[in-house]
Amino acid sequence: LKRLEVVGRDESNLNGQGCKTNDSETLGFVEWYGNRAKEFILRGKTADASGYNEYFASTTAAQQANADADMSLYYTSDADNAAWKAWAANKPNHKFQQAQWEDDYASYVTVCDNNNIPSANIQCRIFFMTMYHQSPASALRVLGSVGASATLAEWLNGALSDSVLGTYTN
Repeated sequence: LKRLEVVGRDESNLNGQGCKTNDSETLGFVEWYGNRAKEFILRGKTADASGYNEYFASTTAAQQANADADMSLYYTSDADNAAWKAWAANKPNHKFQQAQWEDDYASYVTVCDNNNIPSANIQCRIFFMTMYHQSPASALRVLGSVGASATLAEWLNGALSDSVLGTYTN
């Protein structure tokens, strides 16, 4: 759970029912968005078929995900929001959100390892993982500008100088 807190507290204040209507499809603890949200919804289809079926019956978002539509520009409607909140209130949904995060975290560790970010420098790894969660391309751009052995202050300056990540001042 501690790994989830690093990103989840910033993204949704650890609210698994989080759902934004002012962004492309953005759901759950760590605000999976766009096509990542689509993958996440489809994971729920398998992990919690009953909850998914109720969600699917009352939302365009699930229909779009199931039709393999590009959801990078799909904006959540009020109906989608209400349906997500209802689905996310159940334990199986909570369980697959945690499982998705654990899978994401493991992949982030692999990215850190593959890019030689020192495993002993856990603060920098966590910062990189948070950036990577927001925008993989931007995080890799910052990595290219500061280097894998950068200090936390150098990572921060690199992120704040980035055209995408620099908009996240928190």
